[in-house]
Amino acid sequence: MIADFLLVIGDPITEQDQIDVVLEGLPEEYSHFAVMIYGSPDSLSTLSANKSCYLSAEFHFTKIKHVKINKLL
Repeated sequence: MIADFLLVIGDPITEQDQIDVVLEGLPEEYSHFAVMIYGSPDSLSTLSANKSCYLSAEFHFTKIKHVKINKLL
């Protein structure tokens, strides 16, 4: 992980900075997810908690896309 390399060279990055970079890199369809993370209590302030939420949201979006595609066919 890049954060580990930065730590080794003496330029560590905080977990919050890592979360910010990940959320800023998400596509527009995940904007509500980013709002949820930023507005959540401390329980979602870790990378592992955010990863779980992201994977859940990604599964949901993928499922919706497949349903829409199948309806078009």
